[in-house]
Amino acid sequence: MLKTNKVFIDTQTYVKAGLHFEGVAFKAFHELCAKGDLVLITTTVVEREVKGKIEESIKDALQAINTVQRKARLLNSIDNGPLHGFFQQFNEHEIHEAAQKVFDDFLKGCHAKLATIEVIDLNEVLDKYFGKEPPFGQNKKKSEFPDAITLAAVERFVNDEDVYIISEDSDLKNYCDGKNNLHQIDSLDKFLGEYNTHTNELSNKLMQFIESKREDIRADVIAQLNDADGYNVSTWEDAELDSFEVVNIDDFEPSIIKIDNNYCLATFSVSVDFEVTVSGPDFNNGYWDSEDKVMIPMETTTRTEVQEISFDVEIEVMYEIEDGELTDIAFDVNIDKLSRGIEFSIEENNFEY
Repeated sequence: MLKTNKVFIDTQTYVKAGLHFEGVAFKAFHELCAKGDLVLITTTVVEREVKGKIEESIKDALQAINTVQRKARLLNSIDNGPLHGFFQQFNEHEIHEAAQKVFDDFLKGCHAKLATIEVIDLNEVLDKYFGKEPPFGQNKKKSEFPDAITLAAVERFVNDEDVYIISEDSDLKNYCDGKNNLHQIDSLDKFLGEYNTHTNELSNKLMQFIESKREDIRADVIAQLNDADGYNVSTWEDAELDSFEVVNIDDFEPSIIKIDNNYCLATFSVSVDFEVTVSGPDFNNGYWDSEDKVMIPMETTTRTEVQEISFDVEIEVMYEIEDGELTDIAFDVNIDKLSRGIEFSIEENNFEY
């Protein structure tokens, strides 16, 4: 049985999702909140933290665009060239406002309830800090004050009633372990999986089908990854990606995040090991050009390494229902953002500092 319909989402969960509020898990959660099936609880601390992260991400993105525009300014001289629009000036204020509005709209659409921080007892928070209690821990981490204030506000808001805490933060986990009414879950996907298990009678049958196709799903993921585009983004100048291949894929735990008519959406995250080969200039055995003050390579060299990368995977299941049983079942496997290519980072030197 589901313990409660009240849910608090930590800042870390928003950030891990790339501040992408249109992702499949957030959209499914938004729909349930909009219907009144779930209640999102938030605080001004979380709102400010998330908006601060959005500001940082936009600044980084705009700086990257400005850098590319400067380096590629020659292309801007081509009349009506294919990249002409890329060199137009951006209204930074409008971009910041639009990005913040996406988060505000998400909270508004979820009918989020605000747990105010004015009602908390700061002495209790300070007692936890000086007593080295969670979420501060033995090191009395001052950086945990926002979390401590947020958790205190949420506890006051629910007034001893149950609430799910969505976060992978280890300090928050430790805090929840000591509370009977705070139920920590690592991710929004896993929470939605638990929600559907307890609220939709088809969930168990759909999960049984997905489990029966586990090896097919694994093989499909490997095939898609091996066929994808890849590139090397290390500091090894002019290095090129020669080849890559999946050598290991960890086990995975699908969560059903949406069941709607004859459609089911499940997701999971999985770590994958690749054997990656990159070739590039051999700067280690080059010579120093004292006039231009650069290292001139004379040969090329090759490095092969195993790199681990995590991916988010979606499983779409289409089906019919006859006499309470699933029939005509088909499924598709999609790897999120794979169309952008796989980003590897192989350096010429593998120094460890």
